[in-house]
Amino acid sequence: MRLHDNRLFGFIRGSLVRSLIVMTGVLVLTPIASAAHTKTRASQLGEVALGVGNLMHMEDFLRAYPGSRTSILSYMKLDSFDVDAAVQYMRWNASTQAQMGREFWPQVALETSGLGLAEFRRQLAQPGSKVDRSIRLLAREIAKYRRDRKWFFIRPFSEMNDGTLSNPWEFALKDRHNTPNDLAAIWMLLHRAFDEEGADNAVFVFSPLAAYSVHHEAEVLETLNLIPLGMIDVYGLNVYSRPMTAYRGASPDPIPFAQLAQPWLNVLAQSKHRGLPLAVSEMAVSNQATDDRRATWVREAFNYARKHEFVMVTYFNYPHPYWHIDDNTLAGQVLRAEINHH
Repeated sequence: MRLHDNRLFGFIRGSLVRSLIVMTGVLVLTPIASAAHTKTRASQLGEVALGVGNLMHMEDFLRAYPGSRTSILSYMKLDSFDVDAAVQYMRWNASTQAQMGREFWPQVALETSGLGLAEFRRQLAQPGSKVDRSIRLLAREIAKYRRDRKWFFIRPFSEMNDGTLSNPWEFALKDRHNTPNDLAAIWMLLHRAFDEEGADNAVFVFSPLAAYSVHHEAEVLETLNLIPLGMIDVYGLNVYSRPMTAYRGASPDPIPFAQLAQPWLNVLAQSKHRGLPLAVSEMAVSNQATDDRRATWVREAFNYARKHEFVMVTYFNYPHPYWHIDDNTLAGQVLRAEINHH
């Protein structure tokens, strides 16, 4: 649902110390590892990472948001990315966070720019291939921070149930022939590579898209059931809402967060991974709804996350014609208040 391209989200070498895509905030709730939750690496976080997207220099960002705990390091295109430069970027950010005394848990989304799942699987399984080297380089770097209990959210192939042409890993792209079997095999190879490199501080997040008329529930369920227990730490939803008027319906209200999330929570409940900690990897509400309606949607989304003890909640607030919320609007005020809520 978001833009999956290099105009904004790819790692740009020239911006190494100039800008960062950041997700901000922290929300202290009841313990996240409740009786209803399966114990995973995410159970050790101790706090719930809450955030909003922004483009800022890391040092400025940390000063502006003293309660922040997470940021998106990159949407990493593993078949074309300069991972060496990304690792340097990671080191610089980690150093800045440490110097400012900030406990921080970055996010890395793993994607491809051209490879479908079958070809990516083939290359990943080949020792010494570009994607194998890239994954292991990233994993080794992450492993360096495990003694400091610095966690990294790893999000492989989010929104796998969508069909965006620029996202070649998604199930709805008929010409790509992407299958649950390939995605599950890739997930296992990735997880094992991280473990072999000592990166047991990597928190693996499984993130389908929850949006109007987006389906492929059967493929998502099959993928979940093919991935062994213990290899998914968090079930994270990418929740995107528009009003029904955007779909030629009558209601001007954006579709409620709970209505979009529930079908995908049902999928999790039907799987062998039921009980995983929950997260919102990304969420946004379209400006096709009025400002006051967006504000209500944001407030209700955060309330839902509190009620269900989500471990991470992030609002997708990057420059975008639909999803961005301006600070000077009512929705912007509500968003900031929710981020700063204790």
